[in-house]
This record gives sequence, structure tokens and C-alpha cells, in this order.
Amino acid sequence: MNCEVAAVLLDAGLPIEKAAWGVIAGASVGRLDVILWLLGRGVELDRSYPRLGVLRERALATAVKEGKGDIARFLRGEVDPGPSPAAPPMPRVRQDRPLAAASDRPRLLAEALELVRAAGKAEGRWNATGPVRCRMGRTVRRGRR
Repeated sequence: MNCEVAAVLLDAGLPIEKAAWGVIAGASVGRLDVILWLLGRGVELDRSYPRLGVLRERALATAVKEGKGDIARFLRGEVDPGPSPAAPPMPRVRQDRPLAAASDRPRLLAEALELVRAAGKAEGRWNATGPVRCRMGRTVRRGRR
């Protein structure tokens, strides 16, 4: 739900299909501004996305389930909210301080952009920690066999 981060990743080459989840998240919490911004970036409501199905249907079901009537009316085509915002909407809750030290932010941003550009290929450097699934379906810890 942080559109500023999504904008940086989309500008770096993140496929728009990866941003489609934001429409469902926006429908869940009642953020029409987020949905409109994503539509302006190229997400299509009447397209079927992998693991989501037709986005309009999925988002409408979420909006109805969560009681977000204004979002449901928009998704049904009953309301014209106007043009999509050009700038990414601000998150409703902002942290008082960043989680990363100022000296680490450029390196972390560069690493995130490198991962997006690698598109999940082996060239994308990422040191995984925590449980990972092996081919046999067992959960193992990194470094153990």
C-alpha cells in the first residue's frame, strides 16, 4: 500500500502484473485513490491476472466482503471518480522515522532496484534467511542439510 515504493519499483521495470495485487489491497481497506493510481499506471480491471483471476471480480468481491460500498460502486461502474492521480498517493499511516539508517538507504535502494531488474533470475543477489522449502517439500534452514 506504499505507492511511492511501488512507483520506484515500476519505474525500475517491475511488471505491472505484480502491482495488480494493490487493487485488491485498496479495495480491502477502502483506498480508492490507490486503485485509481494503479489504473493510471496500467493495471487493467477487466484482465485476468495469474493467481488473481479477473481483477474487477476479485476486487469487487473483496470490497463487498469488507463493507467498502464506495469502492464496490466504483467497480460496478456506478460512480465516476474522475481522473487518476499523477502522483503516488501518500500512505495513511506514516512512520515517524525510517527503519534504515540514512547511510544505508542508497545501498538498500540500489539492491532493491537490482532485484527488480533481475526479475527473479539467479543474477539477483539476495541472501535468504529463515526457512526455505527444499524440493522434497520439507522445510529446512539455510546452511543445514
